[in-house]
Amino acid sequence: MPHILPQSVEDFLRRRPLAALYRAPGRINLIGEHTDYNEGWVLPAAATRQLYFAAEPAEVPEWRIRAGRFAETAVLPVEDPLIRLDHWSRYAAAVLHTAKAHDLPVPGMDIAFDGDLPAGAGMSSSSALTCGLLLLLNDLGEWGKSPLELARLARESEHRTGVRGGIMDQFTILHAEEGSALLLDCRTLQHSPVHLPPGDRQWMLFDTGVAHELVASEYNDRRAACERVVAHARSAGMEAKALRDLDAAMLQDIAPLVDVADLEKAAYVIEENERVHAMVRALGSGAWDEAAHLLSQGHRGLQYQYKVSCKELDFIVDHLDRSSGDAAGRLMGGGFGGGVIALLRQDAADRICHELGQAYRQAFGRELGILPIGFGPGAARIS
Repeated sequence: MPHILPQSVEDFLRRRPLAALYRAPGRINLIGEHTDYNEGWVLPAAATRQLYFAAEPAEVPEWRIRAGRFAETAVLPVEDPLIRLDHWSRYAAAVLHTAKAHDLPVPGMDIAFDGDLPAGAGMSSSSALTCGLLLLLNDLGEWGKSPLELARLARESEHRTGVRGGIMDQFTILHAEEGSALLLDCRTLQHSPVHLPPGDRQWMLFDTGVAHELVASEYNDRRAACERVVAHARSAGMEAKALRDLDAAMLQDIAPLVDVADLEKAAYVIEENERVHAMVRALGSGAWDEAAHLLSQGHRGLQYQYKVSCKELDFIVDHLDRSSGDAAGRLMGGGFGGGVIALLRQDAADRICHELGQAYRQAFGRELGILPIGFGPGAARIS
């Protein structure tokens, strides 16, 4: 059990001492952004920042969910809950719909959740919520599903909220190993741990405070652009199911057929897949300067080719790039807001965080979230 539980979860357990307790971590992605739904490669890990869930079956056929971070309680009928796209309860409602679609038993439930995982910072708090709810249902509902099956149910649930994302977030949250990232093939789901050596570097997340709302963003448009390029490749006689099947030369061959904006986005994805494997090699050999270069390179691709950045994210990365090799970073997550994952020299970390915080406050009139990153295990029942 964690030393300090969120107050709302602790209060729930005090009233219901027989309730079960679960945790689901946020997802960190070192590199490999927007490659997952293109059936490519990613290098994610589970954060040590978590959502905690206390749950107990109820006699009535409804879910009563207390969200401590929002100081709200949502009441959802088990049979046909409304998926409110403008409300956090949409993830719980989507889980109920997915369970019903698969004829999985869902008891009435009293639930409380909260944690130190920030929302909207690119750490996939929505997937942590979805996976946590499915984990407790799998346990208390006696479904007997494997972590992979739960990850697929979580992805399906999130699709019901309007975001056609891949499986990286859910898979990582349910499979991660402490102290390691996962090299994950998003087509085959084959994966292997990549140990993250301590070295003289510190991983950090800089949270812009600009919440990225993927349903309202152009996220789904980016996926459609990738699918159009693949369709052109197939029409030209290439064997391609997804962008992971194309290389730079093949993309050049079909360039006359493809819209220029779509071509740029496809080029980014192909290059990003290569950066994932380069990052694995860099981490394995302790080549920190190369790892930092790959982060910066990845951000510029997201900024100029895939066009999912924003002025706040670019401001942070620009500042890091001017640090004389002491730091580098890139936007993490779907983009359009959220946070920057950064790699800082330990002996320069305090100075860089202080200077960047001041500069960000002066430029945007609000505080920059500065969160040290640790790498923990996947979701589990605690007690």
